Amino acid sequence: MNTKAHIRQSLLALAKHRTSDAVALAHALLNTPAIQNATHIGVYMALPSEPSLSQFIHTVRVSLALPAYDESIKRYVFRTFIPNKTSLSLGVDGCLAPGSNSPIIPQLDVIVVPCVAVDKQGNRLGRGQGVYDQLLADHPTYAIGIVHEAHVLDQVPVEPHDQPVQAIIHG
Repeated sequence: MNTKAHIRQSLLALAKHRTSDAVALAHALLNTPAIQNATHIGVYMALPSEPSLSQFIHTVRVSLALPAYDESIKRYVFRTFIPNKTSLSLGVDGCLAPGSNSPIIPQLDVIVVPCVAVDKQGNRLGRGQGVYDQLLADHPTYAIGIVHEAHVLDQVPVEPHDQPVQAIIHG
């Protein structure tokens, strides 16, 4: 039986060699009804092994937010992100994030989630730090998982704390 760690390790190794089409991904996201009806969207700044949202971020015309660790409450929050305006720095998890001077966004209409793997039921496998499990639990809303097409599996191991996505888009 494959454990989460084993699946994660092998797929992250493969992801380093995968490419994604940021324009096609942006088009797919922009044509999703949940995105079309949203006014506040949580996004991510892609790590090298993740499909990039760069084209989507610079095309969509709604309020955006990025995850950031808030040291004062010891939790991840979503902070306002304005492309080409918000100052970003490397967060504790190695991802670019807005600083504490960027306002916290308490409610989002959609959260776009990077996935190492996902199954057809929406169960996702992340990087193993529980960041998006915590964010999705704190912000119950429509979540779209972004994953390399080859990383959609028949089944992903699930634990009680794991938070699923409601839709999957291949990046």
